[in-house]
Amino acid sequence: QRYGRKPDGVCAVVGSCAGGYEKESNLLGDIIYTNNEIQDKGPNGKLQYFWEAFPVGIGRNGNEPGSSDVKTTYMFTYMDAEKDRPSLTTLMDDY
Repeated sequence: QRYGRKPDGVCAVVGSCAGGYEKESNLLGDIIYTNNEIQDKGPNGKLQYFWEAFPVGIGRNGNEPGSSDVKTTYMFTYMDAEKDRPSLTTLMDDY
């Protein structure tokens, strides 16, 4: 418990769900990937984006792998909890 104290760091996450993927290739989840180096955001600090994706609905109500064309995708980054860090709106714009 933090007892009202500010955290040292945060994991900021933005994402969405989208359909239309080929069901046969929409099989795996929890793949974490980065496609860029650490970015210098000037006064907003330095950060690196990571991506995670997984199919929606697999295993629920008997849905087998390869039966869903919907995927959830998240982009996240770790940063300290200083007030001048990028906002979630900025992260969503980058997403």
